[in-house]
Amino acid sequence: MWLPIPDILNLLSSIAAIWFCVIGPTDGYVRPSATRLVFSVAFVFLAFHPINVAAHYRLFSKKGRSIYPERDRDYPYVTDQELVTVIATLIFAAAVASALM
Repeated sequence: MWLPIPDILNLLSSIAAIWFCVIGPTDGYVRPSATRLVFSVAFVFLAFHPINVAAHYRLFSKKGRSIYPERDRDYPYVTDQELVTVIATLIFAAAVASALM
């Protein structure tokens, strides 16, 4: 069993949000600007997660994942559609982060 890339991104952003938005501010370790930045980027990853998962299962194509058994291939770890949406997510998250800096 393995986790798709959108799930890994979502888990990492959730861990960062828990640290920077919940644990860190209560102990006084994190500045409010860092909290705002991490929360905004984590929200971007959460908002794009359904799109990235849909791309992982090739829901944006007519044949979907049925093309893989036809070609006697195993399901890939990253599909071509997923790669495009994950890169778009990373670019959008970087744009949000740079706007907040």
